[in-house]
Amino acid sequence: PKDGGLEADAYDELAAGQPEAMKKRLLRAKRASLSELVETGIVKSADQLAKLSRAVTADVQSSAHEDMALRQLDSALYKSFRGRRSLLLLNLASQVRFHELPWAKAIMQRRVLSSSDVARQAAAELSAVALRSFPQTILP
Repeated sequence: PKDGGLEADAYDELAAGQPEAMKKRLLRAKRASLSELVETGIVKSADQLAKLSRAVTADVQSSAHEDMALRQLDSALYKSFRGRRSLLLLNLASQVRFHELPWAKAIMQRRVLSSSDVARQAAAELSAVALRSFPQTILP
């Protein structure tokens, strides 16, 4: 879900006493780790896992902040920036990059971990789940 999903205790409270069909729908809104999403059958292919990569990267990147409000802001900014449409510009000009935005720079300066640590952590998590769960799929 776009709002971040249901925490485990909220899910348990809402799912209690519901019919099985409703529990399946609620399960799709539950906030969980990638491996748990694969185990429960919510993510059924490497393609679906790839669609989650932006959210995973945003969460891992925002975890470099100690302040919860700053984490939420960083995560929302990253997701919205990565979700924008790209344009083909003339003369091989490139679009603005995330780290070039003045408000993103201000947020990035407050990170406790470096961006290379964050990128490495996100890549390791995504590839481990993809290789373990979908070994038959050719990965880029």
